[in-house]
Amino acid sequence: MCMLQEETASRTVVPEELKEETANKPTKLLVLPLYAMLPAAAQMRVFQEPPEGYRLCVVATNVAETSITFPGVRLVLDCGCAMERGFLRSAVSASCLVLWFSKASAAQRAGRAGRTGPGHVDRLYSSAHFNDNFAEFALPEIQRVPIDGVVLQLKALGIDRVANFPFPSPPDLEALQEGQRILCAIGALKHLDGLLTPLGRDMAHFPLNPRHARLLLHAITEGGVKSVGQALRAAAVMSVDSPFLSEVHDSEGNNGKEKKSDAKTDADSSEKASEDDFDEDNVVGDDEESRQMKEEAEKRAEEARKQERKRRQGVARQKQAKFLDTESDVISAVNALQAFEEIKGPKSRWCHDHALRMKPLAEAHMLTQQLLRYFRVQSPTSCPLTDKLWIPMCL
Repeated sequence: MCMLQEETASRTVVPEELKEETANKPTKLLVLPLYAMLPAAAQMRVFQEPPEGYRLCVVATNVAETSITFPGVRLVLDCGCAMERGFLRSAVSASCLVLWFSKASAAQRAGRAGRTGPGHVDRLYSSAHFNDNFAEFALPEIQRVPIDGVVLQLKALGIDRVANFPFPSPPDLEALQEGQRILCAIGALKHLDGLLTPLGRDMAHFPLNPRHARLLLHAITEGGVKSVGQALRAAAVMSVDSPFLSEVHDSEGNNGKEKKSDAKTDADSSEKASEDDFDEDNVVGDDEESRQMKEEAEKRAEEARKQERKRRQGVARQKQAKFLDTESDVISAVNALQAFEEIKGPKSRWCHDHALRMKPLAEAHMLTQQLLRYFRVQSPTSCPLTDKLWIPMCL
């Protein structure tokens, strides 16, 4: 989804002799991204006034449908798609797929334009496709994700026949059976009658996925304090988004400012050269030759963008090198979380220097502390502890 604000120049007093020239001169676009995992400081940039002579263009995910309202939006470009989380039962794995969304979501996106003034929406799909292929409403999350945690909570409440529970949006019977099968496999339910075991009752107390809770209880019975601490961190990092940035967006190195300035100068020069090459008054040769020249210029620009992205990805991997484990992404995230907890200074600067996201790390740290407090107050009945205070608050 792309949203455009009104021109800043329209709110600026312009001398009479320059009005006609300014009206005919095209304004530049200030393009900013917006998505949930973007740092808070970068998210706030979309609410700031654009520089003089620029129009603000926000390229946003579906986080902008209902969560955020931008002032001054005049145009919304709706692509009709969204990335949604789904679960493939055949592969027993979750995945994010780009799918056509619902008519209700399309109406929400259209409502982003013209809230404080005239505006409109341009939909990049036909009305026939909208009427014939779009569902009225999106599927509820309970019908799109594994529900072994829901089954465990209902069993802990004393509801043995989960299929008979009056769900507002009932999940598939196959999903309920799959959830019960997973709980039996990890020891939360009895195989014969499907009743809750003492281990399953302890797992229901954790604000975690049942498999992550089983990991913690296994660490208590089989390992020492160090293994429990690692299990707590592993369960926490698996419950949040990945803390690793895929690429670094800022210029790096001692000469970062010079590189950024040089890159901007080269980009401006290329843009100016392209404008000169393909000006209608200066085109030399027939239409076929000019078309080939334009295609070659676009290919060179695309190749330059790919190379720049590879460079940013390489810089991110170099910064994250001391945390990465070649055998496990979870261990890599645990290493980053442990280093995050040991930092005494400004954590935001440290995360920036190591190409890490602060929000997932902070959430994982708070979840780890919450689980530690639970163990200090209450001993699991399935694996009783002789001393409830044996787990220190700082592992």
